[in-house]
Amino acid sequence: MTEIAIPAHVKRFANLVNRPGGQTAEEAIEAASTNLETIRDRVVAAIDTTLQRMQALGVLLQAGSEPAAVEEMYKLANTVVGLAGTAGLGSLGDVSYSLCELIDRLRTAKIWNIQAIQLHLDALRRLQSTAPGEQAAAQAVTDALRRVVARIPLPPSP
Repeated sequence: MTEIAIPAHVKRFANLVNRPGGQTAEEAIEAASTNLETIRDRVVAAIDTTLQRMQALGVLLQAGSEPAAVEEMYKLANTVVGLAGTAGLGSLGDVSYSLCELIDRLRTAKIWNIQAIQLHLDALRRLQSTAPGEQAAAQAVTDALRRVVARIPLPPSP
């Protein structure tokens, strides 16, 4: 008969898992939610500041595609994607993600479409003050923006 050796670190983990105490998954989720709520106001303030910077860049980009400004817009939109999820502002995160996708496609296709950029910025400004009960409208805006982005050609596959 073959004997199977179980490494010591596996045994240690099994012992830790089987020890009494700790938290249930529900308790851990509740604790995490409580912790996130303590920083929510600061996260929302950071989102507001970032969106103001994005709006200012949008004005600058009206004159044309300035590579440094486009890159800054991408970075700011990416920041909003992360912060929005933390604050439970999924619609803002979705539109910001769509803006990142748009910028990627525009750069790859070497074209410029300020109207599509501005459409995203307008949506972000409006969604910033969207009430939680207006999720259906926010979803409709996000879906429409995805259709706008889909019109920009994807980069060729390698």
